[in-house]
Amino acid sequence: MLRSTSHEVFVGMAKRELREYNEWFHSMLEARLEALTRAVQGTPGFQAWKADRTPESLESLGRWFEKRVEQRKRTPEEMEELRKEIPNWIHVPDEDLTDATIATSMDVGIYFAMVVLETMQGTRWDVQLKDRRDFYYGQPIISGFGKDALNPLWVLETVAYSIANGKPADLRGLYNTYRVVA
Repeated sequence: MLRSTSHEVFVGMAKRELREYNEWFHSMLEARLEALTRAVQGTPGFQAWKADRTPESLESLGRWFEKRVEQRKRTPEEMEELRKEIPNWIHVPDEDLTDATIATSMDVGIYFAMVVLETMQGTRWDVQLKDRRDFYYGQPIISGFGKDALNPLWVLETVAYSIANGKPADLRGLYNTYRVVA
């Protein structure tokens, strides 16, 4: 599964492939929004949720998202590979997010991006193809925050890890953080 934080995957792609990926990504946005809306509204207690692209909609979406985050045990092979890549002094948890959680975090990230784009003047989808050393190289990002950029898929995957560690999903607070920067 392509994870939103797989910088190495994007760096290894040719510019033509990155452009094709970005075209595909943008062509899927509305379908992902529809799938997210069905999933949220199909959950008891969230039937009235509206994907109206407002900051207020992020509050209940965050509560819904908290209930969708799941983890799985890493395999011994995964643990061995991670220990090779990560310095010994960094703790490697034996659990990781499930593929379903990653997919959900990507859909929530897309919706989060739609809210930002709808409500923060000057923001736009962008892709950085000049410097392969840039952490967001080749990935769909939102620019319009001065020198800063927002990778909504990466940010929401990070939120999923935080939820897995017992923290609430304060999507409205996250939005407000970017609102201040914009």
